[in-house]
Amino acid sequence: MMLKNLLLITSCFLFCLSLSGQSGLQLHYNFDTIPPVDQTGNNVPPSLVGFNNISLACAPNEQGLVFDGNSVVLVNGVIGNYFANTDLTISFYFKLQNFQFSQTILSKRSDCNGQRDFSIDFVPNNGRQLVTTFVENSTRDGSMTVDLDPTSCWYHYVFIRRGSEAFIYINGKLEKSIDTGARVNIKDDIAVLSIANSPCVDPASGLYRFSGVMDDLKIYNKAIDEDEVQALYISPNEILNNDTIVYLGNDVQVRLGPTCSGFNYEWFPKSTLDDPFIGEPLITPDKTQTYQLRMNDNQCLAIDTFKIIVIDPDTLNCNVAFLPGAFTPNGDFLNDTWGLSNTFALDELLELSIFDKWGSQMFFTDDIFEQWDGTFNGTQLDPGAYVYKMRFVCNGEEKLERGTVLLIR
Repeated sequence: MMLKNLLLITSCFLFCLSLSGQSGLQLHYNFDTIPPVDQTGNNVPPSLVGFNNISLACAPNEQGLVFDGNSVVLVNGVIGNYFANTDLTISFYFKLQNFQFSQTILSKRSDCNGQRDFSIDFVPNNGRQLVTTFVENSTRDGSMTVDLDPTSCWYHYVFIRRGSEAFIYINGKLEKSIDTGARVNIKDDIAVLSIANSPCVDPASGLYRFSGVMDDLKIYNKAIDEDEVQALYISPNEILNNDTIVYLGNDVQVRLGPTCSGFNYEWFPKSTLDDPFIGEPLITPDKTQTYQLRMNDNQCLAIDTFKIIVIDPDTLNCNVAFLPGAFTPNGDFLNDTWGLSNTFALDELLELSIFDKWGSQMFFTDDIFEQWDGTFNGTQLDPGAYVYKMRFVCNGEEKLERGTVLLIR
C-alpha cells in the first residue's frame, strides 16, 4: 500500500512538472555566448549559417549577436509547435546597422506563397517602419505596420497573439492591435523559425537579410499581459528621470537606462551641467528649461529629453500649503510618499499629523522635509481617506490647515 501511494505521488509530481513546462517561457536566447544556448533547455542548439566571424556586441542585456547581412540563425527544436493554435508571445531587442534597405528580421515560412507564413520585416518607407505579417490562408491573415522612433537606437519588439487578437508593442508602448475574427494558425512543419532569413530574401527585389545586433529573444506559449511587457523593457539609451520640479539652487542627478560604453554623449544646453559630455551629469538649473541628450556610437544617434521646472522659493505664497490630494505607496518610486511640496515657502512647520477615520494618530512630524510613507509602526495601512492637520508659521503668524488625503494601493 505504501509503495502504491509512493508511485501515485511520484506520477502526480512528474505529471505536474510536465504541465509546468508547457506554460510560459518556451525559448530564451540571451545571446551572451557563442553559440547561443536556449536558457529554458527546451530546444536543441540553433544552427548558425553564413557567419564568417561570429561576434558579440554590447547590448541592453549584456551581450547581443551581430548579424552582418549574410549570417543566419535557424532556431531548431519544438518551438515551431507554438505557432499553431496556442496563444503566443515573441519578444526581442534589435539594433539596425543599415537603415537604407528593407530587411527580414525574423520569419517562419517555407515559401513566399502566402500560406502559413510569419515574418517581421524592417521597411524604410518614409522613415523607419516595422511590418509584421501572419498568414494562414487567403481568407485568414493579419498585417500590422508600426513606425519606429528615429531618435532611438535600440528597439524592443513584442508580438502577442491572444485568441483572434494580435498586439504589437515597441519600447513598452502598445503601437498596434487587430482582431482577425479567429485565431490565425501559422504552423508550418517544414518552415524553420529563422533570424535574418526568409525564402523571400532577394536583393534584386529589395529585401535583404537583417544587418545589426539582436538581444534577448524570448518566445512564450501564452499571451503575456501589459505588466509583463513593461517588465521586459529596460529603457536602453533613455533618460530615466521624469520631468522634475526643483527649487532654485538645488541639483538634479541624471540617471540613464542601460547604455553601451561605445557611445559619445553631448548635452544641450551645457552651461548648468558639471560635465556636458558624460551620460549622467549633475545639473544645477537656474531656470526652467528642457535638456536634450544626444548619444552617438558612430552607427546610430539616439536622442532623449527631459524638463526641469525651477521654482524660486522667494516667489511662493506661504499662505498656501501645497499638499497632494492622494498618493500611491506601492514601491514604484512615483508618488510613494506624501508631504509638503513647497517646503521653502513656510517660515516653520509646527505640526503635520495624520489621523485615521477613528481619530487615531497615524503619523506626526515637525520636520518640514519629512514625508509619510503610508505606514504606522512599520505596518502598511489600508487604502482610504485619512485626515491631516497642519500648523505652520507664515510671515510670523501661526496658521492652521485641515484636510483629507487619499491613500491608494
